[in-house]
Amino acid sequence: MESLGILWVVLVFVQAAICALVSTELAHEKGHDTSKWGWYGFLFGPIGVLGAVGLPDRDKVYARSTANVSVEEFGGRVVRDDRGVAVGISLVNSRITDSELGQLEELNGLKTLDLGGTRITDAGLSHLAKLVHLETLSLHSTLVTDKGLLHLTGLARLKTLWLGETSVTDRGVAELNRALPECQVSRSG
Repeated sequence: MESLGILWVVLVFVQAAICALVSTELAHEKGHDTSKWGWYGFLFGPIGVLGAVGLPDRDKVYARSTANVSVEEFGGRVVRDDRGVAVGISLVNSRITDSELGQLEELNGLKTLDLGGTRITDAGLSHLAKLVHLETLSLHSTLVTDKGLLHLTGLARLKTLWLGETSVTDRGVAELNRALPECQVSRSG
């Protein structure tokens, strides 16, 4: 009878380990925190695996009322860290619009965003206010003005901002520098 109890414990542990591995792999494929989902799989077994199956793909940007839209559909690229989390997006010369830029709001781990050469305006910059981890932002050759920079004043981690070939004035840069004194602003082409 005692050996049956030991066998039961071993089987439960093996199931937990398998669920942890499956959850970790699913989380990795979808760009989510693998250690967290590994623990979910281990602790909750098949329920943790089902949760990992339902994870959204971090390469996808979720429209509020339409189907998933991939960054690649806009002509962009995604850069991931070693955990698979999207930390950089390049949409240089892409066809993304102000309203579509709102779909990036959910990527709050984003550190680098390049919107150079797009048709983004001041209205589009309002969607960037939620990207609180943003460190580098390129807006060169866009349609932004001083008014749009006001949307960036809450991005305390912003260290580099590229504004070449925009309608931003010295006054707009000075106002932004008062709010973000650590941010280096470049207005060269």
